[in-house]
Amino acid sequence: MNLTGSQTTGPVTTLELELSSLVVPMANPPTPGALVTVNLRLSSTAPSITSLARVGTVEAPETEGEPYHVHLSLFDVWGKQAAEQLTQYIDEAASGGEDERVRNNVKVLVVDDSTRYREMAQRIMREAGFEVITATNGLEGLSAALKHQPSMVLTDITMPGMDGWQLLRMMRARPTLRRMPVIFLTDLTNEEQRLRGYELGVDDYVAKPFTEVELIARVERVLERARIGDEQSNDMRGALAKIPVTSLLSFAELERRTAVLVLEREGERATLHLRDGAIMRIDLGAAYEKLTGLERVFHVLDWTDGSFELSSAEVLAQDTLNVPTSFALLEHARRRDESSQ
Repeated sequence: MNLTGSQTTGPVTTLELELSSLVVPMANPPTPGALVTVNLRLSSTAPSITSLARVGTVEAPETEGEPYHVHLSLFDVWGKQAAEQLTQYIDEAASGGEDERVRNNVKVLVVDDSTRYREMAQRIMREAGFEVITATNGLEGLSAALKHQPSMVLTDITMPGMDGWQLLRMMRARPTLRRMPVIFLTDLTNEEQRLRGYELGVDDYVAKPFTEVELIARVERVLERARIGDEQSNDMRGALAKIPVTSLLSFAELERRTAVLVLEREGERATLHLRDGAIMRIDLGAAYEKLTGLERVFHVLDWTDGSFELSSAEVLAQDTLNVPTSFALLEHARRRDESSQ
């Protein structure tokens, strides 16, 4: 364990970490009351954490040549952050690390008409700690992806019925599957074909026959890339059974989101254009053309099944409702209460 600071010298051999304080051995201690910047590193692979601290008591060594013991008080926000990050790192190391925790919560869909490669990929993924679903062609794969919402799809390209190309196109056309990572398992060596896949939105290729090491490495790399992308994005997607439309619109209004909210359920699709959290327009299909914009909103507020995707986007639509989102939600609740009496 090392600690470096503006007034520290050499490696630190012991470190007592509390929520907002440190006891650090130093050869040349700073004066009490001084402000110092400390860099904490638990090990060579741990994250470096920078914190501002004030020097407190300086204890002289009992034996000549030994270091002083300096009490440092970390500033509340930085001190808590440092403690939390170090605690997280220790917990991850004790439980096998981040990769192991991620794997146990990741569902992978394997699509391949070849029994040999399908079972091989299934075995490798399961032994690595992933949950695995399988399908024998693109159509089965699309159905499984919509039903189970896996974290990733591993698919062959050449399959009867719906092939991998068609499966990829269908996934990228559906809001709930559009950003789902896809890896092609293939023996294709043609560069033009590979470029075609990237243009359609495939995330990576794994050549057949593949090894256990290569498959796991590529899967983890793509999952990590997707995780970072999700963290940097404000987009949301999921099931309406878990997050109702009222909650989505309340969130959008509270956050003043400018975005497009797409709602889908069997046989119906609604697109709400939001600017600064207010509903500008709602598109609901020809069957509802005679309804006013507000009545269309009331209709989708009753949806309790299906899926949603909230994506940040430039919204140029004119305001056709002319009422705040909160008013629409309250009015819908009032009407629902009246109808239930």
